[in-house]
Amino acid sequence: LRSGSVTPRELLIDLVARVRANDLTEVRRLCDRHPCPLASVVLAALDCLRNVPQCDVALLRGAAEAEGARQADAIQGQTEFLLDVATIAPLLGLLGTVLGMLTAFGSVASDVASAKPVVLAAGVSQAIVTTIFGLIVAIPCMVFYAYFRRRVSRMVALLEIAATEIMTLLITRPRA
Repeated sequence: LRSGSVTPRELLIDLVARVRANDLTEVRRLCDRHPCPLASVVLAALDCLRNVPQCDVALLRGAAEAEGARQADAIQGQTEFLLDVATIAPLLGLLGTVLGMLTAFGSVASDVASAKPVVLAAGVSQAIVTTIFGLIVAIPCMVFYAYFRRRVSRMVALLEIAATEIMTLLITRPRA
């Protein structure tokens, strides 16, 4: 999740220069040599220009937006694991809590006369420990998820800005 891996600055500069020079063959080569989300969006636009004889602005925009959405989903998908863990960990802690309480009160329910405080305390202890571990895992995961979610939003915004710049140049370039 680095801006250099989503929209490499050097690649963007080279792409802008090549599109301005109307050298789409070199633009394609640059994108092939430097695979990244920006290159994928540009390649989708170039494929549209090459494969559709009368490619209009709306079609070109649609092709770029569709690939941009796929790339944004792929970038965002890298953070989803943290959210999954942060969601599941407290549930596992809750399960441990319920099992611990079941153990504690099950011993009392089976024979009130022989119920020992040690058995009751062990069940309650298990309940508390599993809850603590669930929260120890979930809280940092949520913090990291929030951090990376904001970072992903910035990366996607940078991708949109760079793609818009390239698309504008492709649309306004002189036709050969």
